[in-house]
Amino acid sequence: MSKVLENYKPTILLVVGLLLGALVGAFFPTAVPYIKPAGDIFLNLLFILIVPLVFFSISTAIYNLKQRQMVGRVLGVTMVVFVVLGLIAGILTYLGCIAFNPLDSTIPQWSNTTFEKQSAGELLVNTLTVSDFHLLLSKSHILPLIVFALLFGLAIASLGDKGKPMARFIESGNMVIMQIMELIMKLAPIGLGCYFASIIAQLGAQVLTGYMRMLLLFCALTLLVYFVFFPLCIYFICGKNQLKLFFKHILSPSLTALATCSSSACMPINIISCKRMEVKDEIAETVIPLGTNLFKIGSIMNGVLKVIFAMALVGMSYHSLSAGAIVVLLAFLSATVVGAIPSGGMTGEIFICALLGIDPQLVGVLMVVATIVDIPATLLNSIGNITATTLINKLTDKKS
Repeated sequence: MSKVLENYKPTILLVVGLLLGALVGAFFPTAVPYIKPAGDIFLNLLFILIVPLVFFSISTAIYNLKQRQMVGRVLGVTMVVFVVLGLIAGILTYLGCIAFNPLDSTIPQWSNTTFEKQSAGELLVNTLTVSDFHLLLSKSHILPLIVFALLFGLAIASLGDKGKPMARFIESGNMVIMQIMELIMKLAPIGLGCYFASIIAQLGAQVLTGYMRMLLLFCALTLLVYFVFFPLCIYFICGKNQLKLFFKHILSPSLTALATCSSSACMPINIISCKRMEVKDEIAETVIPLGTNLFKIGSIMNGVLKVIFAMALVGMSYHSLSAGAIVVLLAFLSATVVGAIPSGGMTGEIFICALLGIDPQLVGVLMVVATIVDIPATLLNSIGNITATTLINKLTDKKS
């Protein structure tokens, strides 16, 4: 019994911290300003790890994969899994919107004012690259950093013996960052509890009755995806034993996602959880950082709601097959530019308005949609990332 308690001690402490934070946020909101700094400090400690974590983990993992002649296979399977799961989630959300009609007749019409769209080339350049090296040292430019880390790992591997000193450096750097991460996570019960108190206090004022139907629909879809879609994927691809490991180790990343509303903050615990689920280290350390930015099921589903909401506001129809395809595609694309940080979805709203060619002032209206579903969306982002990583680990296993 004592061993069981010891194994679940971090989770128990985390649950207690979140419950206390929720109670404070709900019943003693005046106390939130005094404890919120503790939560912000914890979150900032996690955020300063994001850039070195992404760089060292991806470059190290790519180097190791290259050494094992696995790069092409792993990255190819990763992209296929990301796209297939993401599109299924987007289509499911779209069908839910058509069936449930969350907008009802309460949505006012907005004048369909157009503005200049960005070209596809400009969007591609701004999404995947930056104009100077120092811009890579920011969590606001994670996608360009990932591109650089991929090239860095491949370059080291291609140099053979000449690249081994640098390989030892990035491997050592990766271990140091992981050790710092473990030390910071010891503060999670206090830090996340304080941060969660502020989230609860804020949501109480932000959830407007006009958006309640969207929130209810998204929560229903969250339960369906979390308890049915993800487990079915694990069961049919990886088997019953992997499904047991999935449910055994899914609680901590789920609670972290619910508390932080940040995909980036979930990255460390997601990597740890995948390793505990017997996912290979190089797979977990490559796919989780990639998925945190490129594969966000919750953000895709959230994006479907935002695109439909925007189209309804300006009087555009979204009920035809072609319109449905546009909705899902825009949601999928917008999810790749959403910042993996709390309230980082504004980039996605701008992206949606730009591609639809509608009034950019709608960004503020769409942000309300993003805000009220941010917690369940982050939960799906986190667990969807773990699910995809588990599937990729199985599909790239040469013994399978």
